[in-house]
Amino acid sequence: MTRYNIVLTISFAAGVLLSDQLHRLTLLSAPALSRRQLHQADLEFLPLELIQQAMQARSNETMTTDSVSKDETEKPVNLSRKFPWSLPFVPQIQKSSIEFMVEINDLKQSKNISLPWHTSSPLPLPIISFNLPKSATLTSKEYFACGGLAASHTYAPWSQIRIGDCMRDNFVSRRNPFQGCDYHSKLNRTIEFYSDIGIQHGQSGRGCWYSSINDGGLEHIAKYYPNATIFMVLRNPSSWYKSVTKWGGGRLLHGWKKRCGFSGSLGNHTQADWEDFYRAHTEKIRQFALKNLHMTYVEVELELTNAGEIMEYYTGIRASCLQHCYPGRPRDPNVNLKTYQKCKPVSLST
Repeated sequence: MTRYNIVLTISFAAGVLLSDQLHRLTLLSAPALSRRQLHQADLEFLPLELIQQAMQARSNETMTTDSVSKDETEKPVNLSRKFPWSLPFVPQIQKSSIEFMVEINDLKQSKNISLPWHTSSPLPLPIISFNLPKSATLTSKEYFACGGLAASHTYAPWSQIRIGDCMRDNFVSRRNPFQGCDYHSKLNRTIEFYSDIGIQHGQSGRGCWYSSINDGGLEHIAKYYPNATIFMVLRNPSSWYKSVTKWGGGRLLHGWKKRCGFSGSLGNHTQADWEDFYRAHTEKIRQFALKNLHMTYVEVELELTNAGEIMEYYTGIRASCLQHCYPGRPRDPNVNLKTYQKCKPVSLST
């Protein structure tokens, strides 16, 4: 099959029109979705059709980002009881997931670092999701469980061991981050996918801990799992904020402020500040991924109509495994709990 080079020009608006950003990709004229087909065709990145669909979806959004008056080199640091935390300031124009994946994959290829999806290889284990609560944590867990992995969410499966408690105590004791909480007792296997691994208040009384927010947490994981996979599913910050304010009457935000000492990254508690907090969390993980290229990094935007197909390309797990999952009891008190399904299929892109 004939190969040819094209230039993908990516631009989007945030009050002003950016200069064209050129990313040179080697693509095939006939895009395919399965990893097997992609490998056979020796495709070097996402099919053009998927990129065009994703960028078209983003072009229909109006993105606004408040300007930051503080020095961008300054990092706010607060104490979550005994654990300090910090987040970087967000660029006024933050890259989309498609754009960032182009950047980091091009950088890895320039350093001859192999990408699993180029060789139809499985993602290196463990696969760790640092998604904040209400950012597809259960959706991600069910996706990988559907793909046959031993997946966890909040607790080590079929146990009372809260993973966030376990990770915090292991950080303090300088042990393997998942020591004591890495076993799926029902499957009799080591856990392969971790999700919802933060804790606001713990059983051991040591307090709040989020590895992706508290200082040293990400480095602690990289020390013990230098070849692990970081898997991020992002939501629109506005949609995420609305979700966290509705969940449990707003107890998530209340806990972050009161128990953890977290706040919007500009120091206030308005919706704009919390949306900036979400973007800053993404930025911190991206910066970590760029400094730790030996780790595999995957990032997908949940609201894209072809999100399932993009996830299938990176993971090898079929797109139909992506479902919208809602934790907790159903809102309708008349629902039959014996037949209630917490996950509902999403429509695949055409």
